[in-house]
Amino acid sequence: AHLPRRTIVFVAFDGEEIGQLGSYYYTAHPAIPLERTRLMINFDMIGGNDPEHINAVASRSSEVIHRVHQEANQHVGLRLTHPSSYRLGRSDHTAFYRGRVPIIYFFGGLHPEYHSPRDKVGIVSGDKVGRVARLALLTAWKVSNLATPPAFQGRRP
Repeated sequence: AHLPRRTIVFVAFDGEEIGQLGSYYYTAHPAIPLERTRLMINFDMIGGNDPEHINAVASRSSEVIHRVHQEANQHVGLRLTHPSSYRLGRSDHTAFYRGRVPIIYFFGGLHPEYHSPRDKVGIVSGDKVGRVARLALLTAWKVSNLATPPAFQGRRP
């Protein structure tokens, strides 16, 4: 079996809508010390909007991550946008960024149904979710096997 060089941890957080309670708790009590955590990948609303496009927010928190996810995308073929805003404070990646962990936040973008009774499962594209998940897996796999861990290159938000 092929195993990654480094451990990959999957975490599902709760309490995002009321202050990212789960992610802040985790960063205060991590399974792997934050100084040894090489990347946090966050997903938010990845299945809606344009089926060929995803925002790769904050990938420049590490130039290595920025390069690696684009190389991984050559196998997935999504149209990537790299917004200048890191959307800190808006989702669970914020706690990791503040802990100096490189982040990439896959975000599908806002849509007219957001936080309304019309925001139902039918607007989600399973194909797009699968493609974004594949991009994240390839990115995590490549990062876990790097000889030199990616450096955090934060900036003032």
